[in-house]
Amino acid sequence: MQTQAETIEHYADALIAMGKAANALSILEDDFGHLLTFMQESEDLQRFLASATVAQTGKRQALQEILQGQSHPLLIEFLIMLLTSGDLPLLEKVAHGFFEKASKAHESLSGEIHVATPLSEDRIIAIETEISRMLNKHVTLRPCVTPGILGGALVKVGDFIVDGTIDRQLEEVKRQLLT
Repeated sequence: MQTQAETIEHYADALIAMGKAANALSILEDDFGHLLTFMQESEDLQRFLASATVAQTGKRQALQEILQGQSHPLLIEFLIMLLTSGDLPLLEKVAHGFFEKASKAHESLSGEIHVATPLSEDRIIAIETEISRMLNKHVTLRPCVTPGILGGALVKVGDFIVDGTIDRQLEEVKRQLLT
């Protein structure tokens, strides 16, 4: 059986994973902060959700109606999951764990490096170090051997792209010769 601390960490990790998968981590952070404030300030809602005389379905429906359009759908579903599992009293502690993990997630980025032939681990680390310096965040790159590349490397980290391929250089020379 999980300890309360393990349960809280499990929920925080799950929400982080869902936020990353939906590319909505920042939105979830904002919405979760607003949700916490709303829940803390609304004593009537707290009593309603804690009431043993209100059916779970009524509580779920009320949360959906209150939060629809106010919070990201993933956060609403997450809150309903906490309610259904009986872990809603852990909401504030889960939020703190989530905010801490989200903060760390923003400090690190991941991306891909497309190359014609495999790179050594040392070369990948050197490129990660340079891209980390450029973005002022820790970057981890997943190497991808791409047969269409003649040489050089194409680095993609989110919207940030560094195209150091021979293909791009040849296109640039061609463009210059034609103008």
